[in-house]
Amino acid sequence: MPAYQLPKRRRIYLMRHGDVTYFDDSGRTIDPETVPLNANGQEQASTAGRVFAEQQVRFDRVIVSGLPRTVETAQRVLAETGQRIEVEIEPAWHEIRGGKLRQIPLQDLEAAFLGVFDGIVPESTRFLDGETIGELFDRVLPAVAALREDSSWDTVLLVLHGGVNRAILSHALTAGGHTFFGHLAQATGCINALDVGTAPRDWVLRAIIPRRRRCIATSAIRRWKFSTHNSSNTRVAEPEPEETHGASVRKRRTGTAGGLLGVRGHAPRQ
Repeated sequence: MPAYQLPKRRRIYLMRHGDVTYFDDSGRTIDPETVPLNANGQEQASTAGRVFAEQQVRFDRVIVSGLPRTVETAQRVLAETGQRIEVEIEPAWHEIRGGKLRQIPLQDLEAAFLGVFDGIVPESTRFLDGETIGELFDRVLPAVAALREDSSWDTVLLVLHGGVNRAILSHALTAGGHTFFGHLAQATGCINALDVGTAPRDWVLRAIIPRRRRCIATSAIRRWKFSTHNSSNTRVAEPEPEETHGASVRKRRTGTAGGLLGVRGHAPRQ
């Protein structure tokens, strides 16, 4: 009887962009289409790059959504790894799109914002009266399939957004399904590691490492066996207990009328 051969898999590192500031000193909103990383976000991105460099990770492709905060994060990662590689843009991976806040009654604003980040979310749920979860899946997943069909890469870095990352992670966790887990922690600068095989349902989620206010659990990442895509005993960095069992909600001032809620561990600031 021939020996069992482990399936060959490739590695996807899925990051969320570094931290940004959406309001200036006067409280006016900064256009989310153009907002850059703040000082904390710049350090998050550079720290991630240094960790990748220490582990001698080399990317065959680096893909971002095209929004400046994803481009800058990727550039800072690459500056630390010393790689000169073109940063590719995939517009289908822009963040989940909200509607117009002024058209949402104040009493409904909290639910309109938090509804897509609370447990298992129906595909009909809209984010801030804009895009539904089903529509998010419909534009994000074809680009994921196209990436998997490209056989030219072995290791890829995706620098995207909280909502988009949750769509990809949910798809992987359900082996190709469309169930959306809104409560998955995706703090700014976090890194997820996924391995994919040739079969459409062949996904292995190796680690989710969310950190609030810091880039990543650096000591945990250093314990990863980055190169063992095919190993069945790859060690997984464990999230802290408070991040593992859901998320807590707390009030935060945001400079908007009524104050949106910040969600610990799982609310993306767009």
